[in-house]
Amino acid sequence: MFSFTIREESLEYDFHVPVAIPQEQKIMVTATTSEIGTLADLKYFVYQTLCRDHELLMNAFPTSETILKRNANDSCGMMFCLHGPRAVKFSAIWEKDNNRVLFYGPSGKRYLQVELANAEISLDTN
Repeated sequence: MFSFTIREESLEYDFHVPVAIPQEQKIMVTATTSEIGTLADLKYFVYQTLCRDHELLMNAFPTSETILKRNANDSCGMMFCLHGPRAVKFSAIWEKDNNRVLFYGPSGKRYLQVELANAEISLDTN
């Protein structure tokens, strides 16, 4: 197992990667951050991560957000979608119960999982 940490601005990512990886196997990276405490922080973190990972300029592409619900009164997370160039979409899903964000590329394949190490984030927009 090969482990390393990347510190970027006020965020810290811990990566754990197996040493011997078959060439045809893609790596799904797991990271942890504790700098997210509000829904606004989460939205910015997701947007910044999607732009960085796909080499897009910040504030150049619109995003949309959808609250995910199990039933009419029980929200379980939020889906973020960055609408990139040529109708390409990059997405992320925040799971409220596990307090983690799953990032997906334009092909729909998950490439990053970020565990949020802080208290629960509220979906209240008021």
